[in-house]
Amino acid sequence: MGYDYGATHEKILQSAKKFFLKKGYQGTNLREICRGADVTNGAFYRHFDSKEDLFKALVAPCVDGLMEMYDASNEACHKDITKDSILECIEIDNDSIITLINYIYDNFESFKLLLLCSGGTSYSNIVEDLVDLEVRRTLGFFHELKELGVELEIPGERSIHILSHYYLESIFQCVLHNYRLEDTLEEVTTLVDFFNAGWRKILGVQ
Repeated sequence: MGYDYGATHEKILQSAKKFFLKKGYQGTNLREICRGADVTNGAFYRHFDSKEDLFKALVAPCVDGLMEMYDASNEACHKDITKDSILECIEIDNDSIITLINYIYDNFESFKLLLLCSGGTSYSNIVEDLVDLEVRRTLGFFHELKELGVELEIPGERSIHILSHYYLESIFQCVLHNYRLEDTLEEVTTLVDFFNAGWRKILGVQ
């Protein structure tokens, strides 16, 4: 029987996922990944350049999908922005966060790898990277509202960074604590109401 590249590739991915989830990226070595996949070290390098390249193969599709969702949401928000729809523009939408949560659960192991097992990789600061992106876009959005004549009390960049960090960490609690999807969805309304009320207060918008 000939060499099945696709099957071997998948075996390496599954072996790596098992060990990364159990021991983290830094605690896992290539030898045990190869043993788990029943391949030699030499065969491994026919599929991946390095251990980090292998980790990236496991999480990059998830991150790319998350960025696509974020870009689409951001584009829709800017497209619909008007002075008369200020509350709709600044508030978190229930449907949007439910879509995000469902995406997280559809890619739950990938998010566990990113949030709990990525130390030593280029993804080790994934939450801070997302927060920085959120801060830049939020500040740009607020200033765009100002240009439309909307009266806002825009907080400083540090405050927005802290609030954005709290928001993302709140969402990612479901991964960090292995909450069931149905339990997480039950908390959506509370989370949305809390942050929306807070933003309205901070921005001076009623």
